[in-house]
Amino acid sequence: AVASDQKNVLVYDLLKLDAGVTNFSPRELKKHKDIINKVTFSADGNFLASASLNNELILWKPDGSVVVELGDVKNIVNAITFSHDSKILVAMDVLGRGTSFSIPSGNKFADFNGHDNTVFSADFSPESASGNYLVATAGGNDNVIYIWNAINGRSLQTIKGHGSTIWDLSFGDELQLFISKEQSKNEKIRYQFKFD
Repeated sequence: AVASDQKNVLVYDLLKLDAGVTNFSPRELKKHKDIINKVTFSADGNFLASASLNNELILWKPDGSVVVELGDVKNIVNAITFSHDSKILVAMDVLGRGTSFSIPSGNKFADFNGHDNTVFSADFSPESASGNYLVATAGGNDNVIYIWNAINGRSLQTIKGHGSTIWDLSFGDELQLFISKEQSKNEKIRYQFKFD
């Protein structure tokens, strides 16, 4: 489990819960120069990525060693997600620009410039585990959802916004996309996708 505390990433070993431990001393990952606003683990548990308000994006090993500082970040990163096979990281910034990186090298795959303002959430489809690297991102002035290819940056599908900010989104099984947004009613929203 990961939390952020000002400029340090805190990693808690929750395996100790099985042994009855209730008081945790976290491992501190120190490298950022400003407040950390995003942290996520890769699905295989071998990497974690963190972003700060100083336009920093760092890839770590869970032991605290830095794998690579991803240098093609020019704005504050507001959403990060790993592919299900842990081979690609996508970062979306406060201007709506996205970049995909190869893991662990940190080499850039592609840029995505579909959004025209801040992106609040991003998630890879479950198909990324088999090499189909589709990612959904939501945000911009019109709260649009884009489904795009993280290898080449090409947009495959667009879902027009309906006026409300999309705060989070997540793929379920069989390419179901669930979103969380501001609404007057308490209702679930689900989109179903199929790509050949």
